[in-house]
Amino acid sequence: MYKCYHCNVNFDHKDNTELKQGLCPGCGGTNYINAFKCSICGKYHFPEETYKGICYKCAEAKYTNRLGLRWLDKHKEYFLNLWGIEKVDKDLKDDLIEVLEKDFLSKVDLDTDWNKQLSHLKNYILEDMDVWIEFLKEEKFNG
Repeated sequence: MYKCYHCNVNFDHKDNTELKQGLCPGCGGTNYINAFKCSICGKYHFPEETYKGICYKCAEAKYTNRLGLRWLDKHKEYFLNLWGIEKVDKDLKDDLIEVLEKDFLSKVDLDTDWNKQLSHLKNYILEDMDVWIEFLKEEKFNG
């Protein structure tokens, strides 16, 4: 399946006279590329809009605070990033993460997020959609 950057038309290359001539059947242009089907929404997207078969829009829509906290359980380096700690002695790293994790979780409010802990976590997670999609695939949230 192809998708045109100019007119967003999806088209197949089989028996397509225009494509055989190198033209998009929607607009007659030549600016098209192989498209990828999202395993969640079933729509075709440009390569830069997908990762491992999931489009970024669907991946973002799958986010919930509870799922974000589950992601956090597997990505504890977040606590160091939250506090801007770039270097820490290897012997102290696990203990420090444990203290920071307890502090963070004690302040989490799933009902109102009054202190924006969960909002910050969501923004952090969704900044790297590829890592988020990897997590969704591991958790089998891909369709």
